Amino acid sequence: MGLNMRYFLFLAILGVTLASPLTSAAAALDGPTPLAIIRFNQERVYYDQALYHAVSRAVKVKSRVVFDVVAIVPVVGDPATDRRMQEASILKGNEVVASLRRMGIPAQRLSLASHRSNTAQSTEVHVFVR
Repeated sequence: MGLNMRYFLFLAILGVTLASPLTSAAAALDGPTPLAIIRFNQERVYYDQALYHAVSRAVKVKSRVVFDVVAIVPVVGDPATDRRMQEASILKGNEVVASLRRMGIPAQRLSLASHRSNTAQSTEVHVFVR
């Protein structure tokens, strides 16, 4: 197994997906492809190093890049559970924004939003660039 394959396997174990040119065509048709997808499907998700790597690459390509952080809220249909999921997703989105700030990204180049999803299985945070 080559170094890149081991790296992506490591990221998958951590719950982090880095978007690449190999992202499926169907996903690309649904909208912009995220730079990173962080799935909070376990108690602790170690995403900082992978996110730093992706952000460094983006900044290298475009020094004034803007990062849009979108907290994906799974919808289960129960109002109380949906409300808890919304709160948890926004907290995770804020954690990712704080990580980006610690990486040196200025607040003016960051945005945070949330999006409800009937297909998400757990809280996710998508990081987009523009």
